Order: sequence, then structure tokens, then C-alpha cells
Amino acid sequence: VFTFLWTYFFISPLLAYIPGLEDYTGRNDISLTGLVFSPVIITVKLAFEAVYFQFLFFLTGSKRKDIKATFRIICYTQSAAILNCIPVLGSIISPFWSLYLLAVGFNKIHGMSMLKAFTIILLPLVILFAVFLIAAVLFIGAGMIFQSTLKDLLDIIR
Repeated sequence: VFTFLWTYFFISPLLAYIPGLEDYTGRNDISLTGLVFSPVIITVKLAFEAVYFQFLFFLTGSKRKDIKATFRIICYTQSAAILNCIPVLGSIISPFWSLYLLAVGFNKIHGMSMLKAFTIILLPLVILFAVFLIAAVLFIGAGMIFQSTLKDLLDIIR
């Protein structure tokens, strides 16, 4: 909600004064309906995150507390979004501070080490990175095979 208000009332009007960015103010796209529905959407998002981390705890054998505790940790972690008020640096610092707060919350509430907490938080990112890396290698390999096959076909046609 704070990010919505900050963008709507402070950032959008400033963009109107920068030449060439008049069309990117977003005030036409943002409505008060978004402000009304954003608490519901945020609550659902936080609930999905809590279920997601509980599932990761289950997979790693770390589940110690119930989902209410995990939901509370995730809600407290959202406080790092206030750093977005700091121009430029806030949007860089905020995600890292959120990850740190999440790890501290898992450490204190669920009783796991900071290393295990960071591992649980970053494990999906590492897996996703590995999948993209494997896909990139496969696409590059397929491209090289296609290129050599195409070259051989062109030599045969000539």
C-alpha cells in the first residue's frame, strides 16, 4: 500500500516534468481500485509465501513451528519495503534486507542456523539458475548442431 501511495502521489507527478517521460507517469493506469484491492492481494501473496516456505521446511526436514509463525515472519519481513523511500539506493538495499530479515526470523522462530535459513531461502534461486543454465547450454548446443547440419546441406545442394 505504501509503495502504491508513494508511486501515485510522489513519483508519477515528478515524471511529468522530465522531458520525454510524460507518458510514463502511470497515473492513468493506476486507480483507486488498486488501492482498495492491494491489501487483499498482498495478504494472499503473503499466505502463498508462508505455504511455500513451509513446504521448503518440509522438504529439508526443518519444520519446527506452525504456519502462523512463518506467516508472521513473512509479514515482518515486508517492513524492509520502507527503504524504497530512499531514492535509487532504497530499491537496491530493500530486497537484500528482506532476505536478511527472513533468515533472522527463521533463525529465531524456527530455531535453525543462519546458514540453513539462507540455504532454504536461496535454494529455489540456485535451482532456477541451474535450470536456466542447462537450458542455455542445450539451446547453444542445438544451435551449433543446426548450424553444422545447415552448412552440410548447403554444401550438398551446391
